[in-house]
Amino acid sequence: MKEIYFLKPLFFEKIWGGTRLEKNFGYHIPEDIDKHKVGEAWGISGHYKGRNTIINGKYKGMNLDDLWKTHPEIFGEDGSRGDFPLQLRLVDAQDDLSIQVHPYEEYAMKHENQHGKNEAWYIIECQPDSKLIYGSNANTKGELKQMVAEGRWNDLVRYKNIKAGDFVYVPSGIMHAICAGTMVLEIAQCSDVTYRFYDYDRVDKNGNHRPLHIEKSIDVLTVPTPNVSLNKKVIKYPHSTKEIYLDNEFFYIAKITVNGAHNIKNDKPFGACCVLNGSGKIMDYEIKKGDFFIVPSDIKTMNIEGNLEMIIACA
Repeated sequence: MKEIYFLKPLFFEKIWGGTRLEKNFGYHIPEDIDKHKVGEAWGISGHYKGRNTIINGKYKGMNLDDLWKTHPEIFGEDGSRGDFPLQLRLVDAQDDLSIQVHPYEEYAMKHENQHGKNEAWYIIECQPDSKLIYGSNANTKGELKQMVAEGRWNDLVRYKNIKAGDFVYVPSGIMHAICAGTMVLEIAQCSDVTYRFYDYDRVDKNGNHRPLHIEKSIDVLTVPTPNVSLNKKVIKYPHSTKEIYLDNEFFYIAKITVNGAHNIKNDKPFGACCVLNGSGKIMDYEIKKGDFFIVPSDIKTMNIEGNLEMIIACA
């Protein structure tokens, strides 16, 4: 039988984190992490700050970065593309995240020796009438610098209304922040570079302010905020639906909803997957809410059955 590779999530304590990753997904949180401040679960990552481990099959015990580099054929690759290109992580924002921006590729490589970061969010859960910070009201760099220097954050930031089930694309260079009460699945490039404009003057458990990166933030912010449009494509099958949210130079991202059984064509080199809701089977493997797994390149048709929603991504 062709193998699908499941990965063990990694958990990160955050100043703005909460408890829903344990409660909603049934994860076991390690003892050295404050269970009331679990902000992120990295489910698919080859990044040096967190590399997930394969938990089944012939490559059990190998981390994703090593699998990518030693067996590129699993991913439809020839081994020349560097790092594993994606990260999938669950984010639980009990409090507001900092007002921030991610750098584009050239700037990040020059200043951080990391990749730039484009990202996208699938909104899993949020409060009624929820918003995100998405974009700025500055029209020039000069106006941006003045508003930042004067601390006019309410004038500077733009808000975007959201609800559960929404999909949001955040290219590098756009000011953004996930707000309190929101839980998302983040799909991003292999990068952990974040520049903070403002962090609400918070202090961590040791009484320290988190660092800000005002100069770099201003450098990389795209001014004025560009219009980011999505052309979602919906494909309906007898017992399933595929919603393609994004298909560009950085990502292919789709949500698959199954109610029954159906064979879904996989025309991408590989699939990085997270089960958002429900349970079922894929290729005779049991899958459930919170599972992260890789569908390799040699599986061209995914036999899925059950009642579930899952995200599949490729780069």
